[in-house]
Amino acid sequence: MAAFVPLLRGSGTTAYADGDFNIEDGVLTRYSGTAEEVVVPDGVTTIGKNAFNSNITIKKVTLPDSVQVIDDYAFNECRNLVSINFPEGLLRIEWAAFAKCSSLVSINLPESLTSISLGSFSGCVNLRKVTIPSKVTVLWNWTFNGCTALETVNIPNGFIGIENSLFSYCRSLKNVMLPESLTYIRGEAFQSCPNLTKITIPANVTEIGDNAFKDCETLETVNILALNPTLPELAVFENTPVKTVHYAGTEAQWQSSAWAGMFTSDPSVTFSYDPGEFTIENGVLEKFTMGNETDITVPYGVTSIGNKVFDSCVDLTSMTLPDTVTSIGDYAFYGCNRLTSVTIYAKAPSIEGSPFNFSLAATVNYAGTESEWNASG
Repeated sequence: MAAFVPLLRGSGTTAYADGDFNIEDGVLTRYSGTAEEVVVPDGVTTIGKNAFNSNITIKKVTLPDSVQVIDDYAFNECRNLVSINFPEGLLRIEWAAFAKCSSLVSINLPESLTSISLGSFSGCVNLRKVTIPSKVTVLWNWTFNGCTALETVNIPNGFIGIENSLFSYCRSLKNVMLPESLTYIRGEAFQSCPNLTKITIPANVTEIGDNAFKDCETLETVNILALNPTLPELAVFENTPVKTVHYAGTEAQWQSSAWAGMFTSDPSVTFSYDPGEFTIENGVLEKFTMGNETDITVPYGVTSIGNKVFDSCVDLTSMTLPDTVTSIGDYAFYGCNRLTSVTIYAKAPSIEGSPFNFSLAATVNYAGTESEWNASG
């Protein structure tokens, strides 16, 4: 092990050099080595500002369990850094700590983490998946801006805020499920995410900023559970080809909300209102509470329609089942006397008993073949 070489500092300060590491009061202030794989000494509590900044030699860094803070620009522009561990006990990742680490493919953030600061991982162009720890409640400006390979982000319930340009220019981003706890989405948060195809705005969102979903070239479906948030003067969906809007309130609520002004000038957009409440457990649709809509589409991902789920939904006129459905329960549509059309995209679902006990005037549109239908039961 390298010898500790005392450094002269002011009274009350402990400073030393451990080989290539300069350490002062537990803060690693600078690494001056040239190794590709670096093991930070035990006892270091903070990776200091600029400690590894622009080091293009390092490929792997091992942090000790004692590290609690990774400070501003600590690993900024370490372009060949492929792997770094984040120890349980890490509390904060500060401003641009890993910005432009272009070889970093994956990160495993610990549950102890409470704060991820501005631009922490911006420009990490090969980062593909991120799971946000449960104690992090806000992601600050530009945190993942320009992470062009990022496809999936998992955000925990309890998370409340998405700041400006957080995921802007994440050109591969496909999967984002915003948690129920979310209260605001700031400006340009998802700007230029061309592979994002659908988004759900949670019910507790009270504010959405300018151009939050600008230039999302394939974003066609928007599910709006937030009935009347504060919206900007500029468009939320500028240059975004939204085709379908599902709104959780009534049509009257829609017309009096700030949302209406976002879409009224585009006649190509299709709207639906208050489709009702689906109770789904482990893929099984166990209960449906009728809303104002009479044309209902069962949510994608439902695998089983339970017994008597739509029992006596007398105003139901049209029903669409997604291709994820594998079984339809007995008397599922019993008493739906006005149901005239059922579209089933699921091929050969298992059918129990007599689910389609409704008016003989109803038409069943089936995506499979006649023989598949006959074999389904």
